[in-house]
Amino acid sequence: MASYFFLMNKLSGDAISIAGMSTAPGTALLSWPQKATGNNDQLWGYTPDPAGSGYFFIETLLDGNAISIAGMSTASGAGLVSWPQKQSGYDDQLWQFVPDPLGSGYFFIKTKLNGNVISVAGMSTAPGAGLVSWPQKQSGYDDQLWKIVSGAPVSVAPQAPVIDSINPAKASPGNLIVLNGQNFGPQQGIGYVLFSNNEVNWGQPGDVAPFTIQHWSDTQISFPVPVKGHSVYQVTPGTTASVSVTNSNGLTSNAVELALCSAAIWPLTADSGQTQIGKTGNGFMDTTVTIDQAGNLTANTKVWDTSIWGPLTGFHGATVVCLYDTFGNLLDTFPAGPFGVEGGQTNENPWSATVPSGKMCEVFSVAVVNFYDPQYTVPGEILNWAAANQSTISAAAKVIVSVF
Repeated sequence: MASYFFLMNKLSGDAISIAGMSTAPGTALLSWPQKATGNNDQLWGYTPDPAGSGYFFIETLLDGNAISIAGMSTASGAGLVSWPQKQSGYDDQLWQFVPDPLGSGYFFIKTKLNGNVISVAGMSTAPGAGLVSWPQKQSGYDDQLWKIVSGAPVSVAPQAPVIDSINPAKASPGNLIVLNGQNFGPQQGIGYVLFSNNEVNWGQPGDVAPFTIQHWSDTQISFPVPVKGHSVYQVTPGTTASVSVTNSNGLTSNAVELALCSAAIWPLTADSGQTQIGKTGNGFMDTTVTIDQAGNLTANTKVWDTSIWGPLTGFHGATVVCLYDTFGNLLDTFPAGPFGVEGGQTNENPWSATVPSGKMCEVFSVAVVNFYDPQYTVPGEILNWAAANQSTISAAAKVIVSVF
């Protein structure tokens, strides 16, 4: 633990104290004039959160209890008490020192529980005024400012970075990601962002898959999601990446999650082109398909017979739309048909389907395959046929994944 110190209020000059110097758990904290002796209840030290959140326990020299919010309340005006340090579920006991933006040398003391700060109830300057948790003010906040005296200032102790938000929360390869937080450091130095996905790491020293930091400041970092071609690996759409920051002091932040999506260019479109069909070669099929970002698949299968045989002498055809992920794996198939046409005629057959949302984030490319003369007697047989001919469908696909 660091050296002990007084926490002095800017409004009154009084110190954070334990009522009656009591060692009983739940004793209220109050503002009281600084004592010259017998002041163990006014002396405090800090211990970093072992989970690496970047926040601290603030513990009294009197009995080691920590500054806590009564009942873990998130209500404005909740009282502050002395309570034994918890082993879990202790956000109400974690605090962070935030400098006064006006440069007064004082600090807000902010709770991890809900972002409120330690305040003097009613802005009172009377000895014995209670201490409460209250939203940070934008002005007139001397009752919320505290100075560290007679000990090693917390401000010079290295503090772990904290990621407050990641934006956007869902992204594709190449998209710019912005991390907002604290204690990243004014410059990157030897700091780094660790981006982990599917057992592959980017960014940390020694990784074979580095990526570029575009901006680094004490409160904001930005970088693009790794793109294949810029490293030897690629992210896996449909999964989640973990992102954390290690600053130049070697302290690591909390990890945040980033949902990964495909780098597909929407809408996805494909055209089978004219496929010659019919055992005598007297017909053609052409299927076009479009898939929008909402998963709506719309297609049209044109079937025409070039013979002069006349009615009842045509053929049947079927088509399958194949969806692939960024690695070339077949995600799903959407069969349609059979579609019939009589001799010498042409039919256009609009049809549609819905791509499941769980697969939409993985879709990268689409292919269309036409098949002729399946000789169906029941339309539903196309589903069984497609399942039994997966390898044929994949082999016949014209459009496979390109490297992004």
